[in-house]
Amino acid sequence: VDIELINEQVKLFYSALDEISIDITEDTFAITEYVQLGLGREQRYYPLEEVGITFNDNGTYQIVSELIFQPPQYDRKTLFHIYNTNNALLQKLQKNLKLSKADRADLKLAPATYLLCYLNGFEEAKDQMEILKNTTKSVDEKVYNNLKESLRILRKVRYS
Repeated sequence: VDIELINEQVKLFYSALDEISIDITEDTFAITEYVQLGLGREQRYYPLEEVGITFNDNGTYQIVSELIFQPPQYDRKTLFHIYNTNNALLQKLQKNLKLSKADRADLKLAPATYLLCYLNGFEEAKDQMEILKNTTKSVDEKVYNNLKESLRILRKVRYS
């Protein structure tokens, strides 16, 4: 979805990779962005942000953006195990050690699981995500892009 208001400096863009819903009424246009989060097979879509455009009779409009995200909460013991697994994997990458098949599977999940750890109170997870992003840039492009997306979500949550 690419919305550009004519003669204005306002542009809203959502790519084909973004999960959104659009609600239209006679004078409003509302876009809700969703993020997929979860552990293992328990993945769900959570509303992240809603952007509403209200059009007035005189041709003016108002744009309101609201963060509506309520992160999923998980057992701290489970998350601590995941966090430690991610950190061990990060150390292997930093030391240029060969990754096992299980390590490669964990690496694919690391962006989302670090994000969940951060959203559940593991403040250091953000720093670990930044380090992992820099480490994976030349190793695994998909993981690198997923880390960028996870960090984008974090920025929205922290600064909204």
